[in-house]
Amino acid sequence: IICLTGDESDNSAVGRWARGMQEEFESNLQAQIDETIDWLTDIREAAPNARIYMAHSNHMNWITKAIETRLPGFQTLRALLPENLYDLDALEIEYKRELFEFLPNFLLGHGHQWELTSKSHRSKGIEQVMRTGCSILAGHVHQAALETVFIGYEGKGEQKVYVNPGCMMDFSKAMESNGGYISG
Repeated sequence: IICLTGDESDNSAVGRWARGMQEEFESNLQAQIDETIDWLTDIREAAPNARIYMAHSNHMNWITKAIETRLPGFQTLRALLPENLYDLDALEIEYKRELFEFLPNFLLGHGHQWELTSKSHRSKGIEQVMRTGCSILAGHVHQAALETVFIGYEGKGEQKVYVNPGCMMDFSKAMESNGGYISG
């Protein structure tokens, strides 16, 4: 099993940080989509028999949000769904719009569903483990973390974890794009 925790493509040209900025008008959206498809193809070729799950994420949703707010007549176009834009069906990658139990008592979600932020993701991740009673694998905050959580009383109970794998982002590129929405 391979779990992708979201934000596989930045889609910055249609994101909220680019609204009205030069990047919105000089879009590189197709190049980002193509680069993402190439990367996903590499994963599939490296693990041809793996089940691959991709968590729905805020960046993957930016195209949908842009259509809803700027071109509502395009909302019914199936070609604009992530599964089709990124060839996910052809690559046999399962796109999960909802929180998903990928192993018994282990949930996959991007992290924006739990309102994780770079400052609070560890504590909020632990809160969600306690609330759901499940271990959690999440993305969104671009910072790796592993927190153990004991659920029980007087040594009787279960050990759970909150895991955030971090990211493979080139931060120098991210700081240059989108008006520098990632800084410092």
